[in-house]
Amino acid sequence: MGRRGGKAPSQDGRNVDHICLQIAAVEEDALIAYLDSHKVPHSGFAQRYGAAGEGPSIYLEDPEGNVVELRPPRQE
Repeated sequence: MGRRGGKAPSQDGRNVDHICLQIAAVEEDALIAYLDSHKVPHSGFAQRYGAAGEGPSIYLEDPEGNVVELRPPRQE
């Protein structure tokens, strides 16, 4: 799970906590409605701190169980 002493990378273990993808500006409600309509579980939007500073992001899992963070640009 990306922690010291964690399981080595293999087919049944993860070596990264999550990846973050910067996406184009989007209305949060529209993205949530899209994910819900396609039955994609997600965390909902929250303010988080990351490489680009504080801003909204949403977590979901890809079909193989990898955690993906989607982060639109900050609203100034």
